[in-house]
Amino acid sequence: KTTDMRKLASEYARRINNKTEFNEIMDYLDKAFELKNITLVVLGLEIIRNKSEYLEASLLVKVKPWIPSISDWAVADGIAIIITGSLLEKGLISLKDLEFLKRHPNVFGRRIYITSMVLPIRKDTCDINLFLSEIEIYISDKNKYIYKAVSWVLREGIKKFKMQISCYVEQHSTE
Repeated sequence: KTTDMRKLASEYARRINNKTEFNEIMDYLDKAFELKNITLVVLGLEIIRNKSEYLEASLLVKVKPWIPSISDWAVADGIAIIITGSLLEKGLISLKDLEFLKRHPNVFGRRIYITSMVLPIRKDTCDINLFLSEIEIYISDKNKYIYKAVSWVLREGIKKFKMQISCYVEQHSTE
């Protein structure tokens, strides 16, 4: 099913030739979130994944209203990797721009904040010490979605930042 969804998204994305058409997909995502239809949301995110050259910082205005309706970790991670993480990785936004997610009442908003760091870590386009200081507030959080997000960031980080991650884990071993 995921393979079919990605194939459909890829075929549709090939038809997008300009920023206006890309913005229509963002409007489509607004409607998909409003309808709370996860399948349509995932399809829209996959289309965006294929057209990341049109991503810009102003898209955060679109993302903000989606957060309260997210009730699925896969959707949260899709937003984090495809949109917010890509914007971070490209240097179009900073963690300060995602501050509204840091203590969001919806656990999936907080998860997006954390998992947005994964792509910049993978691409080695981050200040790992800043990222580690940012996830520190979540270290003792027992919510499985937060705990797993922090673990994901640390697992990704160990691949390129072994010394910093090792020291960080040792420093927080009792927590």
